[in-house]
Amino acid sequence: MCHPQTTWCATPTTGLPGDDVTIENIVMITKAATTRPVMLIDPVETASTWLVKHLQSLHTTGAAPPIEEVAGGDPRFLNTLELAVRFGKWLVVHDVDGIEPLLVPLLRKELVQNGGGWTVALGDKMVDYHRQFRLFLVSRDSTLVLQPNVAPLLLVANFAITRYAGGLLCGWFSCIGEGGVCFALTTCPPSPCCLLSCVHSPQMNTPPKK
Repeated sequence: MCHPQTTWCATPTTGLPGDDVTIENIVMITKAATTRPVMLIDPVETASTWLVKHLQSLHTTGAAPPIEEVAGGDPRFLNTLELAVRFGKWLVVHDVDGIEPLLVPLLRKELVQNGGGWTVALGDKMVDYHRQFRLFLVSRDSTLVLQPNVAPLLLVANFAITRYAGGLLCGWFSCIGEGGVCFALTTCPPSPCCLLSCVHSPQMNTPPKK
């Protein structure tokens, strides 16, 4: 299955299914990845594997700068992040279990002009900011709750898809409701009202039993 708005196709080589939710996520990523930080919810890591291969192929063709990968809990994380910001690399951060406070200035693009360039705060340090820098966050936690102050700054592509009663494909979609940011189960394609009326509760963060 191919989507008319992107060159992506669901084939055995991608490792991804061809359902509507996956296709919509891929379209979002390919369209907005160059302008907004991306957050992947990917419990089985097929989407993150595809993402890395996709970004590396862009780099090979000259359409993207070098790609770096690091785990959120890796001791090298801060140094890898600083170098990516400074030299304009595209950074994929795996095993994210929440948004670290030091990432917030990056997500908000709180840039400070410094001579002919720009800097951004990383913790207690000001780092030169390269305009080509892009950030991709990957979490395997399908119940991840994003803080209300950072959720609107991220493009969330949720690949935590399951099969629900009646054989319908259902997905877990992040939404902002009266109780904060949470994930709601909905049939595919998701109803727009879900994204507006979702109210956080422990039950909504628990996938249905098979």
